[in-house]
Amino acid sequence: MKDSWEFSKKILQGVSRTFALNINTLEGSTHRAVLTGYLLFRIADCIEDSVFQPAAEKAKNLREFASIFEDSKDLFQVLERYEIFKDIWAEDSPERELMLNGEKIFDVYFSLPGPYRRAVSARLAETSKGMAKFQYKKAARDDKTYQLKDRGELRLYCYYAAGVVGKMLTEIFILNDIVRPFEKELQKYDAGFGEGLQITNIAKDWKKDLKRGWMYAPKTVVDISDGLPEDDKKIVSSLCSLALGGLEDAVEYISILPLQEKKIRLFCIIPIVLACATLFSVSSGKGNKISRKEVETLLKESNKFADDNTMLRSRFYDFKRKIKKHLS
Repeated sequence: MKDSWEFSKKILQGVSRTFALNINTLEGSTHRAVLTGYLLFRIADCIEDSVFQPAAEKAKNLREFASIFEDSKDLFQVLERYEIFKDIWAEDSPERELMLNGEKIFDVYFSLPGPYRRAVSARLAETSKGMAKFQYKKAARDDKTYQLKDRGELRLYCYYAAGVVGKMLTEIFILNDIVRPFEKELQKYDAGFGEGLQITNIAKDWKKDLKRGWMYAPKTVVDISDGLPEDDKKIVSSLCSLALGGLEDAVEYISILPLQEKKIRLFCIIPIVLACATLFSVSSGKGNKISRKEVETLLKESNKFADDNTMLRSRFYDFKRKIKKHLS
């Protein structure tokens, strides 16, 4: 168990330095459940993102991964089912190391108290089956590039990819006695929270996604049937505007969390502040990266926001105003 937990903490740094920043603010069972849940979701992402399998095979693999979480199995049964996923990611990378050592993540998963494990498992099944639906669509269309048809389909994809993660977080957080009374209020915004982060990633990486056969900016914004437009501004503007709507939900979500639960609030605040800075950079045409120095400044600000909802809202709406100005 100790070796498995140490591996989980180490590989988190490899597959996502950004999420390592906020996940490691948490403590106890909440920390263990969120970190383990994130890594299992990351495995599902690797199955979806692999460039080494056709869409139909990826859809089948995602459905098979979902089935691991759909009924009662012990650790040995799960590890037997997991064997087929170990070699999906062929490129030498932290993602490959994660896939090859998935049994260590499941080792930690089975050590979680029952309520935490149930919060993770139900949402992993949902996200894997949801992403499989989109892979089946791509396989059926047999296009080199699959473009989403409208904003509704984009929102649905983002729900399966990340809105479900927001739902999982609420289900983990309400196992805390102080947070539990706010369950219904949090549920109003948790999916939007995750979707906002997902659309930010799409706005940041849409050209990279295009190279692997996906265009998430929908046809109702720009139809790429006859090729890409010379000016990217319409694509960037639409995606950034949608992302801001989800991030606004995230600010509402954080504002509901009790001030005394500073570590949970800080966990939620860090990715939102970094996402706003990323959108600011993308919308201004400066690129999709923010500097290490800026990250350090934003982390210091995040600590202040964890104690003050008014300051958090003020900073978000300042970002929003500046981003909108770039997009106009």
